[in-house]
Amino acid sequence: KVLVSFDYAQQELRLLAHLSKEEKLLDVFRSNIDIHSATAAALFKEKISEVTKRQRRIGKTVNFGVIYGISGFGLGDRLKISREDAQKFIDNFYISYPKVKIYFEKLKADARNTGYVETIFGRRKDAGGLNNPNFQYRMGIEREIINFPLQGSAADLMKIAMIEASR
Repeated sequence: KVLVSFDYAQQELRLLAHLSKEEKLLDVFRSNIDIHSATAAALFKEKISEVTKRQRRIGKTVNFGVIYGISGFGLGDRLKISREDAQKFIDNFYISYPKVKIYFEKLKADARNTGYVETIFGRRKDAGGLNNPNFQYRMGIEREIINFPLQGSAADLMKIAMIEASR
């Protein structure tokens, strides 16, 4: 009997690159460059080779935060910086990877029209709450809508890999 562990490195970010068709993200992965260092380099306007461990950690937090729809307040709290500085990181992420913002906006618009969002394998999540008049509730649903195709597709891929590995 053997216990085996597998990991798809930066799976959600790779899915984001694929689904958003953001060439800069795709190039980072095609070139086998560390995505967190690449984002940090863009955020801090540094060469990738000059990114510090602290800057990389910030890049990683921004990368995953954006996938989960983090706000400037949430990112600021996580990084122990001001909300304004955190919002600048989020804004600069979208400036660095503009097709990601376009993808997220299209995702929300499509979800409003169809009433659902889905993974790359067609598993659906209800999006009815996007039209709720309660702002906080609606923002929570928007975060779920942004996240579901990425995290849900990653989960689907992992389950398929587990079944195939068993075979």
